[in-house]
Amino acid sequence: MHRYADNSVAVIINDITPHQKRYSAFVNDKKGTCLLAIDENAVGFCNTSKSKSKKKIGIRIAFSKIGAIVTDIDGNIQYDWKWDRRGR
Repeated sequence: MHRYADNSVAVIINDITPHQKRYSAFVNDKKGTCLLAIDENAVGFCNTSKSKSKKKIGIRIAFSKIGAIVTDIDGNIQYDWKWDRRGR
């Protein structure tokens, strides 16, 4: 675990098993907003911090085993794709 200067959590890496890990990163704000949560298979999400209105999460990327989607600040899908199964 790594912390910001004010002792709030910045990054956590959890060892689930010797072959499984979970990675999380947080904003240095009062709520400790999660910016990133992803596992060893690149399944998880990443988003920008809150919008200027502070009522909505910013742009978000969600990763799954088959692909990913990018949504805008209103939750509308902007891009989506599938991973190349052949690894190219």
